[in-house]
Amino acid sequence: MYISKRFHYGFAISVFCLSASISSGSIFALNNQKTSVSSNVKNLAEAQSIMESWKDEQSKTSKLLEQYRNIISSYEKQRSSLGKFKDKISSMSKLPAETQEKFIKMHEDFLGLKAEGKSLEERPKAILDD
Repeated sequence: MYISKRFHYGFAISVFCLSASISSGSIFALNNQKTSVSSNVKNLAEAQSIMESWKDEQSKTSKLLEQYRNIISSYEKQRSSLGKFKDKISSMSKLPAETQEKFIKMHEDFLGLKAEGKSLEERPKAILDD
């Protein structure tokens, strides 16, 4: 949200500067006597279409950022769930190591995490790397 606010402020400032320079006639194309009014209108229309495309790109970027935030929070929840489950299994010292591995593997499969063929020590790193 902070990025989009900065973008809106920057966009507003650039539009303000553009309108101020157009009204003062400080843009080169407006000072050039050889340019016609139709080419100035064409340039303005192009600038407006570019600004519209920037707005579209900004909205797409905002949507993507929100999706990435949701994905990251989902992975954080899965990782903490796996950590809690692993602690519970480890506290059951009566279970053999291979049974503990089977339980952890089943829990990883349930969460959709990929850490196949890794030892108990390597799994958290493999999960984070994915």
